[in-house]
Amino acid sequence: MQTDAPAADAAKLSNSTNPNSKTSSKKKWLIFALVLIGFIIVISLLKAFKPTLPTPVIEEVLPTVNTQVISPSTHTIVLNSIGQVTTNQLSQLSARTPAQVQSVKVQPGSKFAQGDLLVQMSPADHARLEQQRQAQLDQNNALLRLETSQHTANQKLLEQDKALQSITEANVKRFETLVKQKLINQSQLDQAREAAYRQTTSLIQKQTAVDSWPDRKAQLEAQVSAAQANLEQSQADGQTLNLKAPFAGYVAEVLTAPGAEVAIGTPLLSIYADDSLFVVANIPGDTNQQLLRIQATPKKIKAKGKLWGQTLNFQLTHIGQSQAAGGASLAYFQLTNTELFLPLNRAIALEIQLPAIENTYSVPATAVHQQEYIYLVAQDNTLSRQAITLLGNAVNSNEDTNTNNTMYKVMRISAQSNQAIQSQSLEIVTTQMVADVNGMKVKPINNTKTNAKADANDK
Repeated sequence: MQTDAPAADAAKLSNSTNPNSKTSSKKKWLIFALVLIGFIIVISLLKAFKPTLPTPVIEEVLPTVNTQVISPSTHTIVLNSIGQVTTNQLSQLSARTPAQVQSVKVQPGSKFAQGDLLVQMSPADHARLEQQRQAQLDQNNALLRLETSQHTANQKLLEQDKALQSITEANVKRFETLVKQKLINQSQLDQAREAAYRQTTSLIQKQTAVDSWPDRKAQLEAQVSAAQANLEQSQADGQTLNLKAPFAGYVAEVLTAPGAEVAIGTPLLSIYADDSLFVVANIPGDTNQQLLRIQATPKKIKAKGKLWGQTLNFQLTHIGQSQAAGGASLAYFQLTNTELFLPLNRAIALEIQLPAIENTYSVPATAVHQQEYIYLVAQDNTLSRQAITLLGNAVNSNEDTNTNNTMYKVMRISAQSNQAIQSQSLEIVTTQMVADVNGMKVKPINNTKTNAKADANDK
């Protein structure tokens, strides 16, 4: 207990010697309180003077579409189709006599004039054939002369057989009398009867030969006539042994070659006249009726195509019907610049030019949906689907005068539509829509000025 007394005295001495310790602690608390009060004041001031943000206005985002104002006018239409070169006068030339092909003077596609040599034949085989037919005629003439002589002999023999028949019949009667008188035996009578039977048979044969002579003679004369005709035909074929062109035209197909042995009727060439070519093109059914109406008028329907860099001009001759399943309508065009060559069965891209049609619209191809309808823009910027009838492509729609290189279609408003919109200016959507947007509200951007030249090309 005595040892702790000095320590306590030392502590008391220390506290008595540091009088500023309490004053320092009070200052710290005062500074902390002032900072806290200042922070609260700043917060309050910020809240009091905080600016008020404007209330955001939420606008509806509408899809943007390009539009164009179109007006009814008169437009020239072009129908694009693929035509095939064909002919209605394809002829097949055949061999007239058995022979060997010596040379072929033409190739597929060769042009020839009437009378030109097409195929040259070897004359050796034909010479042998002509000799055979001459021999057959000589043989038939000899047989006719022989049978004629035999007929003359048969007539004479028939008279003799008739006389002998009378003698044998008299002998039989005489022998029958002698047998009854028993002057001769029965065997002699039988011999007489046998001789009479043989004579009767000979008489019948001679009579038959004489009676059948007119028919036999006609048969022999017919054989002579046939042999004579064959010989004359062979001689005529010899004059035309080499195959020559019966008319001017082109070779479609060569069916033989040098050295080939051909028989009568063997096909050698297929040819066609140079003025018999047509280009046949499939056309839509609704266009078929339009073409028929135009064809009944003085207006001519023309078409153009290109082949090997040359421009081909055609004119419609008639409308036909395909025999295949479906019965597509066919338009037949004839080439007007006949100096140009058209290979048979060649496909040619055609532009069929129709006369101008009044009260029609020219629209960009992007405005047409499923080839059946377009979208109109109403006053409240909503879309309205409108049924149409496509008539074809607009003339010069791909030319340089078309500033945006857009293909233009010529159309009519469907006849079932409201009569009020069938002949007035319309604002249409030229943007291709990927879904059915009938009734949707849009933000239109009018491009009428940009596309103004499309109608100018057709006027």
